Amino acid sequence: IIDPIKFCAASAVEYMHHILHETGVLHIIAENPSGNDTDINVTIIRPRPNMGYRDLGLEVWNWPYLCVRAIKPDSIFQYTCINEGDEISAINDIDCTKLRDKEFAKCVDELPGIEITISLIRRKHRATMSFS
Repeated sequence: IIDPIKFCAASAVEYMHHILHETGVLHIIAENPSGNDTDINVTIIRPRPNMGYRDLGLEVWNWPYLCVRAIKPDSIFQYTCINEGDEISAINDIDCTKLRDKEFAKCVDELPGIEITISLIRRKHRATMSFS
């Protein structure tokens, strides 16, 4: 957790790069408790550059928007903050708001490089007004 009192912007970025390269996983949550939704960015480094959609262990579906259906227990995403039901808005800055699940899988398979950043929207539960 980055304490805004202890970190300036430059040292926070340096710390995030350190965590990403040391652990291979970086997730950032910017939450507005009085807002309706939370934007989340999760960056992982593929252990093998040729890992495709099926290898990553993240299952998506359209319900009604593209969202996370399941995270397999042995998935690289199991230790991130991604939850079932999170809406996928982008992957590596590619807009996913109009993609179907099979198009998303193809997009993941064709991504260059080893870093993958998934941008998500976590909707606040309307009945409880919480994110959990």
